[in-house]
Amino acid sequence: GCSYAGIVLTTMNPAYRASELHHAASLVGIRGLILQPKVKSSDYLAILKDAGNIPSLDFVFVCDGT
Repeated sequence: GCSYAGIVLTTMNPAYRASELHHAASLVGIRGLILQPKVKSSDYLAILKDAGNIPSLDFVFVCDGT
């Protein structure tokens, strides 16, 4: 799993809005993000785009279920 790849798994609150996501991700120095683009009425990809530049973020994997 994650430990083999040297990844520390941390969950984010799915209720975060753009400013909260930016603050939390910047605070911990997030380097990667794995997300579903949309769940029900929440558009997580749009929230990420609205969060603006997160300097430590190196990659985003979008899992769309296909």
